[in-house]
Amino acid sequence: NVEKIKNGIGFEFLMVVAIIMGMVSSIIISFILNWKLSLIMSCIIPIVVGISLMFAKFVAKETQEQLSTYSKAGQIAQEVFSSLRTVLSFNGSKLEQKQ
Repeated sequence: NVEKIKNGIGFEFLMVVAIIMGMVSSIIISFILNWKLSLIMSCIIPIVVGISLMFAKFVAKETQEQLSTYSKAGQIAQEVFSSLRTVLSFNGSKLEQKQ
C-alpha cells in the first residue's frame, strides 16, 4: 500500500501534471494561431475526456479481474504442490493416479 502511494506521488503524478500542462499549452497556442477553428474544436474536448475516462475505468476493472484470477490460480497451484508432497511422502502416488 505504501508503494502505491509512493508511486502515485512520484513518477505517475509528474506524468499526469506534464500531460495536463501539455494539453493546456496546446490549447492556448491553437487559440493564438486560429481562434475560430480552435473554438469549434474545443467543443469536442469534453467528449474525448469522457470517452477516455470510461475507457480508463474499463481497463482498471479488467486488470483487477485478471489479477484476481491469477491470484486464485496461484493459490490452486500452491495447494496442488503442497498436496503432491504429502501424497509422495505417504507413497500414495499409485492410488492418486487411479483417481
